[in-house]
Amino acid sequence: MKLIGIRGLLSFTLIGSSSSLLSQQQLKPRFPELSMKILDASSAVPAESAADGLLQFIEGPGLAQTQRLQLLNIVSEKIQVVDAPIQLYGLPIGFTDSDLGALAASQKFGLDKASLTIRLLNALGADNVAIRESINRYSLPALPVLDCQSDGVYYFKSHYEILQKLSKSAFSQKEVANFKKLEILKRHTAKSGSFTELPFALDFIAKGELTKREFEEMMIEVLISLDQISVNPLEFDVSFSLVSMPSRIDAFTQRARELEVNPKSFLDALAKLYLRQLSSRYVCDSVTADKQIQELKAKHLLEINSILKNFDILPIIAPTNLKAIVVHRKIPVSEGEYWRSVKYRKLFMTLKELKTRNLKAGWDTETEGLFFMIKNNLADWKSQDEPTHERFLNIKASFLKDLGRELPGELRKLTAFEIYLAHLAYQEALLGSSRFQWIACVKDLVSYQRELPSDLSQRVIGLMRESPSPTIRLYGQLEELRGAKPKR
Repeated sequence: MKLIGIRGLLSFTLIGSSSSLLSQQQLKPRFPELSMKILDASSAVPAESAADGLLQFIEGPGLAQTQRLQLLNIVSEKIQVVDAPIQLYGLPIGFTDSDLGALAASQKFGLDKASLTIRLLNALGADNVAIRESINRYSLPALPVLDCQSDGVYYFKSHYEILQKLSKSAFSQKEVANFKKLEILKRHTAKSGSFTELPFALDFIAKGELTKREFEEMMIEVLISLDQISVNPLEFDVSFSLVSMPSRIDAFTQRARELEVNPKSFLDALAKLYLRQLSSRYVCDSVTADKQIQELKAKHLLEINSILKNFDILPIIAPTNLKAIVVHRKIPVSEGEYWRSVKYRKLFMTLKELKTRNLKAGWDTETEGLFFMIKNNLADWKSQDEPTHERFLNIKASFLKDLGRELPGELRKLTAFEIYLAHLAYQEALLGSSRFQWIACVKDLVSYQRELPSDLSQRVIGLMRESPSPTIRLYGQLEELRGAKPKR
């Protein structure tokens, strides 16, 4: 479908209804002026921000069903051009003050294609025709192979939530009977070659309300895929902290028993896959030294062997005579990366001194001088002072959030937020492919703003609405709408 502009598109019903023109009265939203600002702003921002922002708008109150469906069509178009196909699960290193910690935090906002698609499907409600149409547009592309240099592993939760939604609501009895449903589900299951897809595929088969024939066929589909999963020490080790594989295997075998399906051949192939992974001499230094992962690994393997024993399958035992070859990250994972920044450390110590002084003597001339020093040092802190643009974005944002939290007085806090928003607006054009982390900083600020006293929160929203960044303006307008009172 060719896009014809936001205002023109709003004149038509494009999902699940006729294409006739709607009257102006039908189109009139409860917040007309602000709504149009949001719609206009969404046309000037990256696709993932536009889809996320419009979904927030749709998920809120005040829109008629026809309007919601029109806007969901726009969201669907935006999702098609989102760069990231699926969410990444950041390495579970536990270091928040690091580049990997910031990357992991940015993933929680679900700005990938699969996460946005499940939100779209949930917003469609019971409109099964529209759900099917959206699913027809959705596919998971071939995913790049991950290695020890990767910053995380693929997280398939949203992908299988999409299949669950499809399986439970979008097929007629005739389509189930002639195996159309089965054909579509098989097309989307266990195709990535990624070890971390396995637990989600098994969970879907166990809980997907499948018939015996569907269960058997889906089990065979996953079984065939096991040979396509290459040895991958990063995915294998991280998978133990991702989900509980033993509980997924147990639920799968219980459902097989209920349907009178014998899963032994599948479990035998699964055990061989585990043994193949354990027989690799290669390990990734970023996870092999993680005590929690290795403890979970030992625990889960014992539990999996206990399940296999019930089917007379030999236990999975790691070879003991292998000498590990440790693959080191080119950029080592380490704690305290922010603290090694001279600029950050100086600002942190000055803020600490300001807090101590304010507690002892109140906001006097000396305290004001420390605040002035912080503002000057923030202005002097440039991107070139840090190893990468991403580090500068996250480390300065981290400090500014602490500054807004610790400063006494509404006006001083507001100053911190002004500097914070100016930092984000300036960095937007510099991030390029790392814009997920930038958008995550904006959304993190939105979340933090909601915890502020009402008056200060409204002033921060006002600053966001006046930002030179279209994305920040969009989220500011959404926050204004969130707190607005509908007109009667």
